[in-house]
Formats: sequence, C-alpha cells, structure tokens
Amino acid sequence: DELNINIDNFLEGPNAILFGSSLLEPIKIISEYAKDHDNLVIDARLGWFVVPESFKVYVKVDIDEAARRAFFDPNRKETEK
Repeated sequence: DELNINIDNFLEGPNAILFGSSLLEPIKIISEYAKDHDNLVIDARLGWFVVPESFKVYVKVDIDEAARRAFFDPNRKETEK
C-alpha cells in the first residue's frame, strides 16, 4: 500500500513479461472474486497481495505434534511417508 502497488499495476510493465499473463490470470480471478465475497481463506504467502484487505494468521505447533499429524494423516500418499 505504501508503494501504491495493486494487482492491476503489478501486471503492467516488466512484471507482465517476467511472470507472463497466463501465470497471473488466476491471481486476477481470485482478486476479483474477493471483491464480492468476504468469507474467503487463501493459503498462500501472497494472500495479502491478492486480497489487500486480508490479514495473516500464524499457527504455531509443536514439532513432534506436527510430525505425528503428518505421519498418521490418512490422506498422505504412501510415497510421502
């Protein structure tokens, strides 16, 4: 916000060449969707960029508990264990 950067002017100039318009199209779609929907969760480090009105939530978990949950997650592929 301090730099007056938003999704529209980010897609102009060198960034359009660097990222390519097809790569950034989902970002524009999500940004437009978020304008009309306020009940939205984005699991991404750039969520603040796509939805400037967003806020960050940090979840802290014990490393042993995180490992236990990951190891015993029934939805994990066998190759990830």
